Amino acid sequence: MNQRPITASLLLILVSCAAKAHHSVWGVFDPAEKFLLTGIVTEVDWINPHVYLHLDVTDEQGAVTSWRLETVPTAFLRRGGITQTMLMGDGEPVTVTGIVARADPHIGWVHRITYADGHFYQMANEGLDEGASQPSVPNP
Repeated sequence: MNQRPITASLLLILVSCAAKAHHSVWGVFDPAEKFLLTGIVTEVDWINPHVYLHLDVTDEQGAVTSWRLETVPTAFLRRGGITQTMLMGDGEPVTVTGIVARADPHIGWVHRITYADGHFYQMANEGLDEGASQPSVPNP
């Protein structure tokens, strides 16, 4: 049995439930500035308070732009059965959607990561951008 769709669904439920315990990401990320990137995950920072993906995106001219993409806390991923290795993508291109940081055009908040074989991890609900809070910095 393929566990990936179940894992992705569980992760989305965990993220949705925890959203009320965190500040909105609006202070850092602009919900009006969405991105869709395809690139190679070069590194995963498995740290608290959030996991970060480093994504190298190559444009039509061959220039590489490195993005730093913030995701949910490590605890959410662990509860969903997702590991640091699973996020790496085995050197294959991944497609990532999300929203761009207000202060830096190469930093973003991840909504979804889709891998070459079609499986994906839903990190945040895009509908939350329209007014509800999303995970970011925990309340003190």
